[in-house]
Amino acid sequence: MSLLRRENEPVFHGYFVQYACPFCRGPKDMGGYGQSLIWIATECIARGDALTSCSSCEQHFRIPGRIFANGVLHELATIAKRDEEQGADTLWSYVQSKYVATNNQRHLLQDNWYQILLDANRAGPVDVAAMPWKPGQPCPLCTDARFPIAFTYACPYCKHRVSVPQQVIDMTRGVLVACPNCMRQLSVPPSVWCPKCSRALLDYYSVLRRIAGANGVDLHQLIPEEP
Repeated sequence: MSLLRRENEPVFHGYFVQYACPFCRGPKDMGGYGQSLIWIATECIARGDALTSCSSCEQHFRIPGRIFANGVLHELATIAKRDEEQGADTLWSYVQSKYVATNNQRHLLQDNWYQILLDANRAGPVDVAAMPWKPGQPCPLCTDARFPIAFTYACPYCKHRVSVPQQVIDMTRGVLVACPNCMRQLSVPPSVWCPKCSRALLDYYSVLRRIAGANGVDLHQLIPEEP
């Protein structure tokens, strides 16, 4: 389904929104759900825009806070500030009850939200590798502050779920991982590590794409099926 021909009708899955990459027009999330509106909002509240990357072409682009409907960011910022002061976590439940449960997620965004997104990226992809970065701060390339301790892929031969702790992946040689079900091995290359900070893995689909390339299998064979 083309999202471009329905730019005034974002495709929602709960509080996730599915949209097309402004550069390759591929879907933002190959898992089919899209991207968390709550994450986009919190990034825009903190920085004015959110920096993300395409799950298909891996190019980085900005999501400006202007995509949100008038007053929405202020509304969500108020809830987030209250959470911070009280040590609570109610932003998700607030969005869930007010917008998702009533099927009013589209009220979070401007009617022309996708055009705003396209206009904000007309200069081309963001060169994250060239962005200034101080060690000790979150890396702009891999957002290492939120990295997982392990990732999971589907064995391309038997579809069994295989979990790989990132600490077993050597930064120069990678690692060979045997499926615990069929015992077939896959090579996890060292290129799954972030080349900018070397502290964390790249995003999930970038990791799977590099494993697929190193083993001559199709990327979609590595995506686990829903349980």
